[in-house]
Amino acid sequence: MYKKAIFFSLFSKEDSIQNDIVLHQKVENKELFCISCFYSPKSTTVLSYDSIGSSSYNALAYDFRAKRRVMTKNIRDHFSIIHTDDSELTAAMVSTDSKFSEFKQDNYTKRIDEFRTIVKRYPRSSALMARLALNANRFSDKNDLRSIFNQFGASLLETFYGEKIRNYLMDRFPNSALLNVATGATEPIILKPEIPTLVVFSASWCIPCHKMIPLVKEINNDLGDRLAIVYISVDLENTRDHWKKMLKQEKFPFRSLFPADVNAFKQRIGATSLPLCYLVEKDGFFSAVEIRSQAGKNKLYETVMN
Repeated sequence: MYKKAIFFSLFSKEDSIQNDIVLHQKVENKELFCISCFYSPKSTTVLSYDSIGSSSYNALAYDFRAKRRVMTKNIRDHFSIIHTDDSELTAAMVSTDSKFSEFKQDNYTKRIDEFRTIVKRYPRSSALMARLALNANRFSDKNDLRSIFNQFGASLLETFYGEKIRNYLMDRFPNSALLNVATGATEPIILKPEIPTLVVFSASWCIPCHKMIPLVKEINNDLGDRLAIVYISVDLENTRDHWKKMLKQEKFPFRSLFPADVNAFKQRIGATSLPLCYLVEKDGFFSAVEIRSQAGKNKLYETVMN
């Protein structure tokens, strides 16, 4: 748990009032703050701070005993950091302010440069490595991810999240043998290596995945025999029947596969978020492609047609 945890939050709940702590820090004349507390492995944090007041807001919470939503009053106690010897905390706050943890495609080139600069400044930050791993499949080019990853110190390259990124950066797609949902037989993910394959990771409980199905059908109609399409469901045993039901309702024209060990497979393949599509080219090289964006869809068509 310690290796996989990125941060923890300090909450205390009494009746209908919830308290949490907000830390403020000035970095390069910019006021930053975070609600979660980041920490450095194998170090003792020395932190001095002053209370600077509190704020409150109302929010909906779920009462598990009553099995219903209730309105709670949330009180936030604010503290200004005067001194800390924990660079991990500062790195995490800087990365949050820069949207490192909410990687999006807008101003892509600018963001890549910004992330590279942050990691170069904090090369021993476990939080940055973890956040990079969780956003690995959002990069348009693996070389962009590699250029940031290479800025980290050697000690972090062998960590849990460092290994996740290294696995994702491997050159060839791991053509594992999975269970065919329709036939019950075990077969490779890629059946036609002579043409590109769009591998779509999905699940019965993933609403955005459901909404993407008509788009995948459209791509299939447009590209026909030039592109193979296969779906991989990451449903666990208790929801696989829901997946099978969805296949019938959607009249699925694509092969659908189940991994034997879902969690191990997701870690090996780098499937950290859904929906997720990998385009595996004829030479076995692969990369994530965002078919819901016009740019990503154009990239897919260009690769297949050429």
